[in-house]
Amino acid sequence: MELKEIDKLIRETPFEMTEALPYLQGVDPSSLADVTGGWSDYYKYLAKMMKALKPKQVIELGSAAGTGDLMILSTLPKDSMLYALTIPEPEGEFRFIKDNYPNLTMIRGNSLNLNDWNDVDISNTDIWFFDTDHQYALIHAELELYDLYFKPGALVLLDDIHLNPLDVS
Repeated sequence: MELKEIDKLIRETPFEMTEALPYLQGVDPSSLADVTGGWSDYYKYLAKMMKALKPKQVIELGSAAGTGDLMILSTLPKDSMLYALTIPEPEGEFRFIKDNYPNLTMIRGNSLNLNDWNDVDISNTDIWFFDTDHQYALIHAELELYDLYFKPGALVLLDDIHLNPLDVS
């Protein structure tokens, strides 16, 4: 399937924010306002992507407080896995994730250290979501490191690339 077809499928997938609200109970009010207001299209797209594509394994690099993870979990099939890796955050990494989800593994580590993955077979990943510090040097290093693990047909998503000049050619 071509990327335009995948995007069309995702955009046409029905999703109501009420599906995600049970997952968002621990999100602070200002962040919740972003999820349901100004950034709602972004967060809905994450949920719709999981619902439409039904990946077996998702990796997010740069989970921070965990808001994106919660939106992913809201529609990720129960027999699928989300592996979320983030560095320690001053306010607390994964701080919005208040419940235990059997299909979520939270990893505190460094995206450039493959040892932080322990026993995770990252080569089985269907969707890669790069959401670390959005700087060219780190994204470039991550893409070089993980490129060997991208299986055919996997989606590789870069978050906020419009924030900084990024040449990924």
